[in-house]
Amino acid sequence: MAPLVVGHLGEEADWHLGCGAAAVGMALGLVQYVLGGRRLSRQLREEPVVRLTPAERATVRRASSYGLVFTAVLITLLAAGHAPSIDAVTFVLTVVAVVVPAGVLFSMYRSPKVTRVEKTRLRAYVWLFLAATLFWLVYDQMGNELNMFAAQKTDLSLLGRR
Repeated sequence: MAPLVVGHLGEEADWHLGCGAAAVGMALGLVQYVLGGRRLSRQLREEPVVRLTPAERATVRRASSYGLVFTAVLITLLAAGHAPSIDAVTFVLTVVAVVVPAGVLFSMYRSPKVTRVEKTRLRAYVWLFLAATLFWLVYDQMGNELNMFAAQKTDLSLLGRR
């Protein structure tokens, strides 16, 4: 329903109203999520079995800080008009989107807390990760590259007729 409501309001009334409707819908979804959490079974609400050590927490904080600084620098460059090209930004984001999950998988695999059975399952997950990466790589091209290819390379004639 959301794409229909937002699209209709955007096309027929005003895009600000359509985006406002999307914001209201997201807020209602967040309220439902918070209120519905009480209905989850106790097992799903339990605290993690293995908590992060202080060193692991520091590593997560450091990595998050680097990400925030990178984002702030990028926003500053954009605001100052000295932004890198969209191709450069897309390349960096693509590399980050592949390297970060791969690093997490690798660190999980190397952890002494992971059992042999869990390592077998993690190795199987690597193939799922690669397949998902390839799928989204192609899927995200549908809006531009694949349409341009079809527009330029598709022969619309049949037996010499159009």
